Amino acid sequence: RGFFEPVTQEDCGTHLHPGIMWKASDHPNGIRTPPCQLGEHNPYIYSDLLGYGEDDYARMETEGHIGTSYVIDDP
Repeated sequence: RGFFEPVTQEDCGTHLHPGIMWKASDHPNGIRTPPCQLGEHNPYIYSDLLGYGEDDYARMETEGHIGTSYVIDDP
């Protein structure tokens, strides 16, 4: 039925992902964008939606409140 769709993401290649639950012949549906990456939308959210300036954004990034990489804790 075409439920699983191939989706390509820059960092991990192409994999099958669950698609749209229902199909209609006169309304083509499908996955339009790959899954977002960690922090991909940070500038848009913090600057455009929340209104933080560049200095505030840089400070929050430096302090570790926002970022684009995972923190690995060593026990």
